[in-house]
This record gives sequence, C-alpha cells and structure tokens, in this order.
Amino acid sequence: MVKVVPLHTGPTVTDIPGQLRQMADRIEANEVEANSVLLIIPQTGDWPMIFGWGDHLGDHGNIAVCEMAKHWFVQNLAAR
Repeated sequence: MVKVVPLHTGPTVTDIPGQLRQMADRIEANEVEANSVLLIIPQTGDWPMIFGWGDHLGDHGNIAVCEMAKHWFVQNLAAR
C-alpha cells in the first residue's frame, strides 16, 4: 500500500482567498510585520483595482512601494 504524504498543508497558490487568510494569520502571529498593505488586482482592459490598509503612506509613498516592487521583479525575474 502506498501512502501519499502532502508536501504542503496550506492553500494552493490559485486559492486567492485562502492565501489572503493565510497571510492574515501570519500577520496576526507576528510572523510577518505589516504596518501597511497594498493589494493590486489586475483588470483586463482597465486600470487595476487597488486597495490599501493600515498606515497611509501618502500618494508618493504608495508610488514608491510600487516602484520598489517593480524594481524587485526586474532584478529577480529578468532573463540574464
């Protein structure tokens, strides 16, 4: 008899509500420090939906966070 051992017990990466709940649990458990959060949801053929919680960073602060995230993607995901 073969026993299947799950490698991961959390939600799948396609389970967005489950992933958000898991992140909320990690924030509440102080595993992840979060004073502010931005959530960006792409919209086909339109501007993305953007939600923010916590300390408001101001327009320039929010733009800076997005620019830093963009820079991280460019540095870590660009073909070299």
